[in-house]
Amino acid sequence: MFYAIDKADRVNCGGLRGDLTHGILGSARATCRSEDLSSQIPERQNGEVNYIYMYRLYLAFVLVLFTIMINSCKYLKKQNASTKIECLDEKIKSLQSDDLYQKVVLQFKDTFDILKQNKENFGVSTYIESKLDDAIFFNKDSSECFLIVLLRTLNTEYMFGSARIIYGSRIKDNWLFSVGQQYHYEISYFKTYKQNSFDNISLLARHSVLNEGSSRNNDCEIDEKYFFEYLKN
Repeated sequence: MFYAIDKADRVNCGGLRGDLTHGILGSARATCRSEDLSSQIPERQNGEVNYIYMYRLYLAFVLVLFTIMINSCKYLKKQNASTKIECLDEKIKSLQSDDLYQKVVLQFKDTFDILKQNKENFGVSTYIESKLDDAIFFNKDSSECFLIVLLRTLNTEYMFGSARIIYGSRIKDNWLFSVGQQYHYEISYFKTYKQNSFDNISLLARHSVLNEGSSRNNDCEIDEKYFFEYLKN
């Protein structure tokens, strides 16, 4: 067996650890012990590997959980929107047979021919088609209401469509109408709807109205204070 003397009074005995003993007149004697030097390496490597593995596993778990939560929120939001629209559809069907509903529609049609002459509010007929939506929203005592005029863009290069709110105030047996706010639907909606039909614009407009203000998640009632006090005034 060979050994080499180092400055620290330790010897390398061919992979074994040894001690160097100094004698008289500077003589030295090496003593080797059967102790593997590799056993003296700190046992951090395996611990670090386990830590990195567990950390990566934790990150993967968090990512999966986050993805599930996002998808669940999107699903619930979609379900809530669908529930609201279904609720409103039933409400409109019931309301259409009401005398008050029919009177508002009849009186507005006469007024609408005059309102449409304002190109700023309803566009030019060669570029925009308009149609009154079936939905009418009344306040609690039916003294006020608002309607939705659907505006379909013929040139779909820049816009999907829009919807104009029309407010109505009852004065005895007559209704006085005024132009309200407008909802714009950009060209990106073609990713969801293949056509900018009146039916699709109606869905977007009703969804916009039902989610304005402090409307409840699954209810098809509007926020009356928001529409008839805040926006109208």
